Amino acid sequence: MKTLTMLRLAEARPRFAHKVAPARRLLGLLALLLCLLPGTLRAQVSPTVPKKRTDHTKQIIGYLTQWGPWKDIPGLIPKGSLNQLNVDYSQYTILNFSFFGVAVDGSIHSGDYRNPNIAQPGSVQQPAPLVNSDTYSSWDLYLLQGELDLVQYISDGSYAYSLGYRNAAGGWSNVNTGATGAFPLAIHKQNGRLGLIELAHQQGVKVMASIGGWSMSKHFGDMAADPTKRARFVSDCQKLIGLGFDGIDLDWEYPGQEGMNFVGQAQDYANFAVLVEAIRAAVGPNKLITAAFTAVPSRFSQFDWVRLSRSMDYFNFMTYDYNGGWSSKAGHNSPLYDYPGAEAANFSLDATTKGIKAAGIPLSKVNLGVAFYGRGVVTSGPAALNAPTVKRPETVTPDGQVSTSADFTNWPKDVWDGTPNYQAIVAQTSSWAEFWDDNAKVPYKTNGSYFLSYDNERSVGLKAQYVKDQQLAGVIVWSASGDWLDLASNTTTYGGKLVFSPNTKAPLVNKLNEVFGAGTATNTPPTVSLTSPANNATYAAPASITLTANAADANGTVSKVEFFQGTTKLGEDLTAPYSFSWTGVAAGTYSLTAKATDNAGAATTSAAVTVTVTGGTTNTPPTVSLTAPTGGASYTAPASITLTANAADANGTVSKVEFFQGSTKLGEDLTSPYSYSWTGVAAGTYSLTAKATDNAGATTTSAAVSITVTGGSTGCTVAAWSASAVYTKDMQASRNGQVYVAKWWTQNEDPLTASCQYCPWQLVGPCGSARTAAPASTASDALSVYPNPVLTGNKLTLDLGRHYDQVELELTGISGSKPYKVAAKNTRTVELTLPALPKGVLVLQVRADGQTFTKRLLNE
Repeated sequence: MKTLTMLRLAEARPRFAHKVAPARRLLGLLALLLCLLPGTLRAQVSPTVPKKRTDHTKQIIGYLTQWGPWKDIPGLIPKGSLNQLNVDYSQYTILNFSFFGVAVDGSIHSGDYRNPNIAQPGSVQQPAPLVNSDTYSSWDLYLLQGELDLVQYISDGSYAYSLGYRNAAGGWSNVNTGATGAFPLAIHKQNGRLGLIELAHQQGVKVMASIGGWSMSKHFGDMAADPTKRARFVSDCQKLIGLGFDGIDLDWEYPGQEGMNFVGQAQDYANFAVLVEAIRAAVGPNKLITAAFTAVPSRFSQFDWVRLSRSMDYFNFMTYDYNGGWSSKAGHNSPLYDYPGAEAANFSLDATTKGIKAAGIPLSKVNLGVAFYGRGVVTSGPAALNAPTVKRPETVTPDGQVSTSADFTNWPKDVWDGTPNYQAIVAQTSSWAEFWDDNAKVPYKTNGSYFLSYDNERSVGLKAQYVKDQQLAGVIVWSASGDWLDLASNTTTYGGKLVFSPNTKAPLVNKLNEVFGAGTATNTPPTVSLTSPANNATYAAPASITLTANAADANGTVSKVEFFQGTTKLGEDLTAPYSFSWTGVAAGTYSLTAKATDNAGAATTSAAVTVTVTGGTTNTPPTVSLTAPTGGASYTAPASITLTANAADANGTVSKVEFFQGSTKLGEDLTSPYSYSWTGVAAGTYSLTAKATDNAGATTTSAAVSITVTGGSTGCTVAAWSASAVYTKDMQASRNGQVYVAKWWTQNEDPLTASCQYCPWQLVGPCGSARTAAPASTASDALSVYPNPVLTGNKLTLDLGRHYDQVELELTGISGSKPYKVAAKNTRTVELTLPALPKGVLVLQVRADGQTFTKRLLNE
């Protein structure tokens, strides 16, 4: 049964992607500009609503599309109005910024760069920038960053100048970050309207980066199956987190099934789990991971839900698109229950939910889909429910040639594609005949031979009540802007682009909150206690300790029990009896707790239990020595150096050998013979070591080996950049007398216009000079902070990306506060306890060996 065709067109299609300019002009530092917004005004709609998200514990997750602002319907939807300023943040818990796409090499790209011919046989998606910085052909910067100033010249003392921007040959550069680009320079306007992430965080709403969609899922399967491509994808997920996103939402449509220009494989299901686990390892335990899933119950058994539950926060089932232009009968887009005469049996929200329960999927992680749009079809004869449809050939973007009965008369192609949003239905169908199907519990309308299935406040309210009754986590909404009414009245335009509509109303999401918040009884938190190990128990290292817990909930169910050592999560169990096996525990004293969470989200932490692990049998550390390169060896830049080591363990096994340059880890090898290939090494003198770790956790570091890499002869010995050549990480190329180094896989991206923090190239320096510039990982994109968000009083760990001699840190609130300062020497990592700073966004400024870069934190 085909559940998605005609408007997964509109769902995953950046509708004006063909407007993207071939020249990819570059944003200096999106992350920096998202940080430096002191005194910024906040524009948002704030209508009177019956209930807010704070009146209940359900999830309401809305998709906000990256291409939405292009829609322009006079009197109904002003161009530029489907943006972050018109979201009522009191009504949503999470917003999914959609969509980013997946390229053939596993990299992630802005939806603007989607290949418009991706549906054609043999077509692939080439790599492209993560964010489209072209302010003329893209809304990316306006949505993420807010109101912009487009600077054509940087005057001394100007706001851009204060941010480190300077005029440079052919454009601009930033003295703090090393970023370069062509004019105009796009920077956030002082006191201008905020971007999506900033606005959402101010209101306590999380923002996810949604990746995929119907027309950008082709390369998911190959990426998930290939370790190199998967690593590239995960690396780009980390970059998205660095931009301020609170997590990753995967919209792979669909694992193991046919999609746009690909056929799923049986191994997709296992590879999906591997991918999710890799993302979790990269982003840490405090970020969200969610995914959209098919609503077809027969597909559920292929997934390992227990395994996925360990890494994922929510499972979002797309319980819409049950019928549409592909159907032979006029049917409901999103029926709550099955109804007589339907083309397919057991095909409704209720049938999907029954399948979810049968598959053993944790209900506390399940969100059902609610459609803020309808589907129109043409019928043979007078329109009616279950009337036969009339199909015809149509060419649509990006699907190409299709056979469809979609109503393009009332809901034109390339405007609605037969799938109007709720606001268009309200505005344009007052003369249509309206009906209520009391079996399916949804409305529909007819007009001659035109049939329209949709949802209204009544049906949305019934679906919300169903979610409550079934004790599910909540709902996902496609899409958040679908029910925005009165967009065209009393508007103000900011920055010539962002239309603010203060009279905006959103009746469908209001109904969801009203039902979720109605008659909500006070929830009693669960009870939990650790039953094993006993307090003050002792073990011998390396210890195996089984933690068990009792948990119960008086007015609901226990969703999960998590086990902690101090503040470090060891693992979790979703079903009773609750237990976790902690193995390989080294000597030390540990404080263990269990934390129970109920179906309403309330949590209780048990009393702590202290255990001691003694040294046990004395462990002999491993032995290790570097066998290559030899001391005093000399190479010519850019050098390729193979490091090899011998390692052994007298009373155990060697778990891994790590290779270091000074205090910087280059890589590791888990099996003998132990080696690592270090490529693209710049001129300089390096001290190399190998560090072996055994199965008991003991480590030994080899004697250091010193090598020299010379710069070669003067003049430009680095090969000239070629548009047809493929460059991978650390490969160098010369262009106009300058040397550039690639930060990842790139092809046909000119270093002259593609060297910045989020670009594939970094400027090293003039030809003939010593090429020892800081690698790409020393700019702000290499600065990682964990955890983020963070709580006052908790430990904060900063990884600067490489070793620095002098480091100064300064933390301030975004609206101004007394700065908190820390200094350190000879370090790559800095640990500090977060002081009492204002709640909300904090700006971290790092000064390290003459460089200055920043990052934004969220103080919860």
